[in-house]
Amino acid sequence: MRHLAMKEIPIDQRPYDKFEALGANALTEVELLAILLRSGDQTKNSLELAREILELPEVHGVGGLMNVSYHNLIAIRGIGKVKATQLLSMAELVRRIINSKNDAAKQVYSDPDSIATLYQADLAYCPVEQVWLTCLDTKNHLLAREMISQGTVNSSLVSPREIYLSAIKHGAVSIVLVHNHPSGDCTPSDEDINLTMRTLEAGKNLGVCLLDHIVIGGNTFYSLKEHGVFK
Repeated sequence: MRHLAMKEIPIDQRPYDKFEALGANALTEVELLAILLRSGDQTKNSLELAREILELPEVHGVGGLMNVSYHNLIAIRGIGKVKATQLLSMAELVRRIINSKNDAAKQVYSDPDSIATLYQADLAYCPVEQVWLTCLDTKNHLLAREMISQGTVNSSLVSPREIYLSAIKHGAVSIVLVHNHPSGDCTPSDEDINLTMRTLEAGKNLGVCLLDHIVIGGNTFYSLKEHGVFK
């Protein structure tokens, strides 16, 4: 099957021309990525190459570019070392821009939205389940955040003992647990609720308060405290 060269595509459908005419907001994710790629190869144009990247199982949309591996990128025909390096550098730059907006050390983390925003860039499209501990001081300023468990796509093993050993190490007065569901469904499982209740009870004896447990799935999140799972 013959593939169209970019110059054979109608001018109003070419990413560069569309950008100049309508601005970046008018472009699809495929078109924006095609501009970054600049070119394809003899078998596909940059639009087709961009679409192929976004359809990778580990990517599945533009947000997943933060998790795609260098090895899987260069395995695609039309992606060499230079393009792969440029794409991964772009993804890392986006991650840092998102995180820098938080100004993490100065911000007050007193509500689920602020905590979820702190982790969104790292966990929204993470392909495996990770459990993170957020350690806060008396004014809900961030003392530290630490990944305490990384599991398979379906589960992650963690205990209240591990949680509070880390919390005490960082001098936390209160903590928030955050973990992701790679499926994109942020509804807490029975295991999530069980961990929350065990952690809450253990903290009472140590004088460290569990403020919330937040589950992130894609671009959404679920606060167990906000939904009345515990008080």
